[in-house]
Amino acid sequence: RRVSGSAFSSFGGIVDSKLRVVSGSDFITFYQKSENSNIAFCKQCGSPLFSQKSELGLYHVRLGVLDRSPTIQPQAHIFVGSKAAWFNFCDDLPKFSSLPPNQKTT
Repeated sequence: RRVSGSAFSSFGGIVDSKLRVVSGSDFITFYQKSENSNIAFCKQCGSPLFSQKSELGLYHVRLGVLDRSPTIQPQAHIFVGSKAAWFNFCDDLPKFSSLPPNQKTT
């Protein structure tokens, strides 16, 4: 919640070899959140763009920065153990207190 400044953050995971910044890379800066996680921000507007999860070999792309709607639908809610007390889920997707058991924490 602190990084997004809102009740939650919607992101999609992509294998690190598949993500390509085609323009504007000069406007991207990084904040090292942890040993295995860097968050990319736009230098001009401050928008968070994606997180690099080096231990997992993934990027978590914030869906709000995409020009088009993502083709994949939400599959689960993670980190619900620290959700805003006033937020209520309106679907039947699986919910995990942290990451699902098949993923490593970074």
